[in-house]
Amino acid sequence: MFISHLTLSDYRSYEKAEFSFDPGVTVLVGPNGHGKTNVMEAIGYLATMTSHRVAHDAALVRRGCESAVIRGVVQSDETDERPQKIEVQIIPGRVNRARHQGVARRPRDLTGIVRTVLFAPEDLQLVRGDPDLRRRFLDDLLVLIAPRFAGVKADYDKVVKQRNSLLKSSISRENPRRAGAARRKAENVAVAVEDAEVGAVGGNHLATLASGPSPLSTLSVWDDQLVALGSELTRARIHLVARLVPHFKAAYLRVSEDQETPDAQPSAEGTEALAAQSPAHLRYAARVELPEGEVTPTNPTGLPSQAQVRAALAVALADLRRQELDRGVTLVGPHRDDLALELLDFPVKGYASHGETWSIVLALKLAAFELLRQETASWEAGDPILILDDVFAELDVGRRRRLAEIIRNTQQVLITAAVDEDLPAGLSGAKYGIRRDDGISAVVCA
Repeated sequence: MFISHLTLSDYRSYEKAEFSFDPGVTVLVGPNGHGKTNVMEAIGYLATMTSHRVAHDAALVRRGCESAVIRGVVQSDETDERPQKIEVQIIPGRVNRARHQGVARRPRDLTGIVRTVLFAPEDLQLVRGDPDLRRRFLDDLLVLIAPRFAGVKADYDKVVKQRNSLLKSSISRENPRRAGAARRKAENVAVAVEDAEVGAVGGNHLATLASGPSPLSTLSVWDDQLVALGSELTRARIHLVARLVPHFKAAYLRVSEDQETPDAQPSAEGTEALAAQSPAHLRYAARVELPEGEVTPTNPTGLPSQAQVRAALAVALADLRRQELDRGVTLVGPHRDDLALELLDFPVKGYASHGETWSIVLALKLAAFELLRQETASWEAGDPILILDDVFAELDVGRRRRLAEIIRNTQQVLITAAVDEDLPAGLSGAKYGIRRDDGISAVVCA
C-alpha cells in the first residue's frame, strides 16, 4: 500500500497543500515548527480517524477557520486501477464528515482503509507514560486489523461513562450539598441512552434504562453490557499481544544488536529464532485474574476464551461492587488494563537505559508493522505505510543504521528530518522541502 496523493485544506499550518508520493522512501526536510509533522499527522488521521498528538480535533483546524479537510488517494501497488479515495472534514464541536469513493460514510467506517504505522519521538511515552497510552496503542492496532473493533471500543467507552455517572450519583445521595447534581445526573442517564449506540446487546434494555425507579436500579443492566463488550475487547487484546510477542522480541534484538544484515522481512523461522534469544518481553496485564484456556490446535498457547474472560469479569465486578459504590468509579474492565513491557524480567519503565528504551519503542512499532504486513499479505493490499517522524535525530549512529537496513525494502516509507545530516548514509528517495511563508507552511519539491 502507498499513498499517492494528499491534499490538505485549512489543516494545522496549511491553508492549502498538495503532495504527490511514489512508492519507496520520501523525505520531508525543514526546520522544526514548519509543518513536517502536520503532514505525517494528517496521513495517520486517515488511518485511525484520530490524531497521535492531541486528544481533541479543534487543534487540527487552522486558526480562524471553521473546519479542515484531508483528502487522500491510496493504492495497493502501482498497477492498482481502482485507487481508494477518502476524504475527512474535521468540524470541531460537531460530528466529522467522511466520504469514501465519493460516497458519504461515517468516519469510523473508514478506519482500516489506510493502514499506517507511525513512529514519533512522543512514542517514548509508551514506556514512560501512563497505561492509557499503551491501551491506545493496542486498540489502534486492533482496529487496523479488524475495523469492527472501532465500534466495540466506542460502545464500551459509552457504557463505562454511563456506569460511572450512576456510581457517582450514589455518592451524591449521601451528601446533601450534591443532591441537586445527583438528580441531574440521574435524569441525564435516561436521555443519554438514546445516543449511546451500544449495539444489539444494549438495545434490548433501553426501556428498562429509561423507566427505572432510581439510578442504581439500572446498574445491573450496565453491568451486563460492560461484561459483554469488555470481554470481547479484552479477549481481542490478549490474542493481539500473543501475536505481537515474537515480532516484538525479534525486533528488539535486531535494533539493539549490531548484526551484519538484518532481514527486511524475516521468515517465520528467523523471527522465532531471534525471539528465543531476546531479553525483551511483553504481556497483557489484566486487572482481573484470567484462567488459562484449553490448549488446542487452533489455540496452542492456551489463551482464555471469550466465555472465560466474560465469567472472570462478571466475578470481579461482583467482588468490587462495594468499592465501586464507595469510590464512584468503575474499577474493573479493559479500561483498567495495561501492556507490560519487560527487559530481563524487569519492568522497562524505571529499569532500562535511554538507549534500551528507544530500542523497546522501536521494537513495538516494528512488531506492529510486521503483524500488519502479515495481515495485508492475505488481503493483497500491500504493506502498511511506515511513517518515521523526526526519529533518526533521536537515535545513535548504530540504531540509525540498523533501522535504515530494516526498512530498506518497505513498500512506502515517509520520513521527516530537520536537516539532511539527521538521515543515515545511503538512505535515498524523493525529497520535499518545507518552509513557512508569511506564517503559512509551504511545500517545495527538492
